[in-house]
Amino acid sequence: MGQPNDKQIDNIVDNNNYLLEILPMIKQMTLKKEMNSFTLLEKFIMCLFVFVPFTYLVAPFSKYYVIHNMEIYTTLFLVGLFMVRGNRLKDKINLRNAWYYFFACMIVLAIPIIVHLEYPFVTVICELFYVVSFLSLKSEYKIYIYNRFVRILSWLFLFGIIEFLLSFLGITYFIGQIERLSDSSSQVFNQGLFVIIPSYFSESSFRFMSICEEPGTVGTLSFFLIITLDKKKYTREFVIFIISGMLSLSLAFYILTAFWLVLERRTISSNFHYLVPLAVIVYFFFSIFGDFFNERIVERVSGKNIEEIDNRSSETLKKKYNEVWNNGDIIWGIGNRSYYAWQSKAGSSGAGLKKFMMQYGLIGTVILFFLFSRFFLLFNGVNKKNLIILFLFWLSFYQRSYWNNVPVFIALFSFSCEYINYKTKKYASRTNIDNKGICPAST
Repeated sequence: MGQPNDKQIDNIVDNNNYLLEILPMIKQMTLKKEMNSFTLLEKFIMCLFVFVPFTYLVAPFSKYYVIHNMEIYTTLFLVGLFMVRGNRLKDKINLRNAWYYFFACMIVLAIPIIVHLEYPFVTVICELFYVVSFLSLKSEYKIYIYNRFVRILSWLFLFGIIEFLLSFLGITYFIGQIERLSDSSSQVFNQGLFVIIPSYFSESSFRFMSICEEPGTVGTLSFFLIITLDKKKYTREFVIFIISGMLSLSLAFYILTAFWLVLERRTISSNFHYLVPLAVIVYFFFSIFGDFFNERIVERVSGKNIEEIDNRSSETLKKKYNEVWNNGDIIWGIGNRSYYAWQSKAGSSGAGLKKFMMQYGLIGTVILFFLFSRFFLLFNGVNKKNLIILFLFWLSFYQRSYWNNVPVFIALFSFSCEYINYKTKKYASRTNIDNKGICPAST
């Protein structure tokens, strides 16, 4: 029997619903068999793919940030090994598309180089190296890394949440005090085993931030995991990320979640496993933390306009942004390093869209919008769910420009690896499938 053509494969997908259920099992069996044949070095490379994202999550002032710039060193070590000894892990088509993504991103990063003679920050380049390496992996290995990353992160957040809640009862265990320094201020924290807690925790409300630099990081990452997770397969993780996002008291988390609930209302209302954990968590959260929510969220937005609510840009940054816009420098930006030099001198702070536009200009922002959107849909497929996720990503971009953030990137470029048409066609290229079932390919 010869190989089926695309039309035959499409008919098989339409007429055989059981294919959707058995393909993941076949993939899993194939993956285990392939993993058993890996050398120790190849297994080590896979472990590094899981480990490196956590080096980007750990706050630079944390006790766990044991080596300065450790995310840079671990990424370069991983990418070096992967390039030299990771050929069996790569997919030719994914590798080609990954390189396209790399050169597309370099167009954006090259704007400050060409216009202002300012080279990119090493961390930004390392993030790009990681995501390009990740994109070039075979889809089953992306799923493996995604699965391990999600499960480890959920346990990290769970233990952090427990430690966070115990601190309200006066039960604490701190490794020591740590200090976050900025150009204009400093703040003292207590380092717990799985959570960082402000030194004023016994006197005022505070937000859950795990071992990250700030609570907003937890809120944004939790949100993107919530909307991309397979809720049936990752029910426990889904619940944990809802709780971590809510406890982060991140306004962006609540706004983005509200948009998601509205856009996906039909899907959510028709799936009981969505509603039960959501209802239970919301009830207990507001029973215990209702006052904190009112203080951190309601009072922040009540009776205020968007400019007053926006805390991503200081007044100094807003004035500078308007100045750059009015004099035309916004077209190419003022340069990535020039921006930070100005920020340090002015004692200002900022993040998200305005910061990105000042660094890379309006041209760079528009290029990034079209290129990132194109590659997101290329790797994940075009359907309603993916278009909603892409919309929410760009909505979040105003608050945090996480276009190359490694943990968020894993969430956004892994969840659709089991997209049925993609998986079926890839599987069919190696097998014979007829209307009676799946059988090994003839030779």
